[in-house]
Parts: sequence; C-alpha cells; structure tokens
Amino acid sequence: MTGPLAGRTLLVTGAGSGIGRACARRLHQLGADLILAGRRAQPLRETLPGARTAVLDHRDDAAVAAFAAGCPDLDGMFLGSNLGLRAIADSAAYSVAKAGVHMLARVLALEWAGRGVRCNAIAPGPVRTAMVDQRLDQAPDPQAALAALAKVNPLGRLGREEEIAALAAYLLGDESRWTTGTVIPIDGGASAVF
Repeated sequence: MTGPLAGRTLLVTGAGSGIGRACARRLHQLGADLILAGRRAQPLRETLPGARTAVLDHRDDAAVAAFAAGCPDLDGMFLGSNLGLRAIADSAAYSVAKAGVHMLARVLALEWAGRGVRCNAIAPGPVRTAMVDQRLDQAPDPQAALAALAKVNPLGRLGREEEIAALAAYLLGDESRWTTGTVIPIDGGASAVF
C-alpha cells in the first residue's frame, strides 16, 4: 500500500472500537502496516478485516510479555487522556494511569532522542463514541447528560473520533518530526480552563 505512512509498522491499542478503531482505519488509509490490539477478537477483525491482531488483556502480565517478545519492531504507537492532565472525582486509578503514560512519553523522548526516536502523547477529552453513547443512554435524561458533558470545554461539544485520528496520524508522520516530549490536549479547550 502507498501513502505517507507506507512501510511503517504501527501498534494501535483499543482498536476494536471508538477512538482506537477510527485511528486504525485512518492510519491504514495512509498506508501503515498495523497491529491491532484489544480485548476481543471479533471487534478487532471488524475494524480492519485481514489486519494482524493481538487479543490482550493488560491485566495479564504473562500475555503482555509474550506479545512484546514476539512483536516486530515498531515505528510508532499512541495512547493518553486529558484525565491524565486534570482531576475529576471518581477517576483516581484511570487518571493516575494516564498521567503515568504522559510522563513515560516525556521521559522516553529524552532517553531516545539520540537514536532519533520521538515520543509524544495525545490527551483527548470527551469524545462521542459508542461507549459514551451507552453511558448517556443509561442516564435518567440522556439529553441533559450529553449537554452537561459537552459543557466541560469552551467549544461546547464532544469531540469526534476522526478528530483524534487526524492528530494521531500527524504525530506518527514526517510532518511532526520536530515534535517530541509533549502531551497534546485535544479536548475542545477544556485544559485551558481547568
């Protein structure tokens, strides 16, 4: 396949749905060779039929180690959340984990710069995914819940999966070759007001 990411092997985690699925499809369109990782095989196959997949549960250390041992050399991967940048109630474990991912990207950017390796993190805010829609549908007033969630950022709306995919594609491409060691919020401006 041809495209600006042709010849690059990229790992996309959470590729069975939502942001991960949108990113996988966008990176595939740009020519990348992908490894799709997620917890269930069928959603991964639905994302990109014929793509290499890895069914993994990050809680299974042995399975993750086995995957890492057999994984080909990668040219890129991505992860992160704006909850690693700002605190909200009832999100301690998730927020701390994402803050750790952000710091890992910064540290690796310093450690690997001499080898020409760049590391960045993306910090999306609330994005309109099927998972978010399911949560909204369970609310007593789904429209009010959606409006409340959209008000957390100055643009007053939820992000779209393809907006996150566009940023991921940019960071994994040559156009961003002078960008490293940064965490980029993509959250409608929420990080500017918290």
